Amino acid sequence: MEVVVASLILALAVGGVLFVFSTEKISVAHTGRLIQAMYFPCQTLEHFRNEVGADTWPGGTLAEGGPTDDPLPNCDFKNSFGATRSYVIVDKDADAAVDSDQDGDFTNDVDYKEITVTITWSDPSG
Repeated sequence: MEVVVASLILALAVGGVLFVFSTEKISVAHTGRLIQAMYFPCQTLEHFRNEVGADTWPGGTLAEGGPTDDPLPNCDFKNSFGATRSYVIVDKDADAAVDSDQDGDFTNDVDYKEITVTITWSDPSG
């Protein structure tokens, strides 16, 4: 009888540990997809870093409104989960007379842009 009770307790303990491991495996996979999704907006912003003061952007003029589709590089995240990326650029001071360097003229002054990057994908874990 003692062996049966000990076996039952051991089975419950091992079952609990296996349940925790399987749950954590799903959580780690979901976190990995979130980390991948956070990489792509950073990549988009790096792409525009050198051109942030220009009124023309690769592929045309400053896109107000939007969103503009921006294809993701070929990767498992894109292929497995149907991930897409888009961005919207808004010229924050296009009509503002701002003398940002306070030198009395408005040439070579800073032109502010706001970029919103959206990443969407189908996550099997919900």
